[in-house]
Amino acid sequence: MTVSDPGSRVARVVGAVVLAALVAAGARPPARPSINAALLRPGDLLFRTGDSAHSAAVVAAEGGGWSHVGIVVRSASGGLELIHASPAEAPGEFEGVRRESLEAFARHAYAIGAYRPQSETAAAFAAARAEHYLGRRFDAQLDADSDTELYCTELVAEAFRGSGLSLDPGRTHYSVPLLGRVSVISPNALAAMPALSRVL
Repeated sequence: MTVSDPGSRVARVVGAVVLAALVAAGARPPARPSINAALLRPGDLLFRTGDSAHSAAVVAAEGGGWSHVGIVVRSASGGLELIHASPAEAPGEFEGVRRESLEAFARHAYAIGAYRPQSETAAAFAAARAEHYLGRRFDAQLDADSDTELYCTELVAEAFRGSGLSLDPGRTHYSVPLLGRVSVISPNALAAMPALSRVL
């Protein structure tokens, strides 16, 4: 999908209408979580349950849990930020692998979790390798057999490939409207891997 794709606009409009209806009915939007960067290091995986129509579809298909993931990396100023593969979350935003602040990532989250790979060497390798994928387009077809376009968990699996630590839990099968049956790397299967420990 591109930013100008009517489906993207419709998803944003539907999300805004649902939120407006909840507010009008007296419901309060959920509080946004904050991220304690002091608990993180490069190579950690930051998961979220997001607020987009895309995230809602993932949560529905998975029956709950996480909908998105990115890799923590060192910023040019020495702080921490995130590299992730995502559809556009704001008008004009690039749909694909991009660098983002931790705060911007949390802005689209109802829940956040951070998981640390067992191997610090593999984590450092993956954080550096994630930079290699910056600028790749988002894989709207969810094709994990090619890295020319990437979705979030596919980026993680590719970044860790060759690190000595596999973070590819295999494929989960879904039936997706317009795409049919797809085999994807599930964010919840990834988070459940024994090679990861939750730190946040």
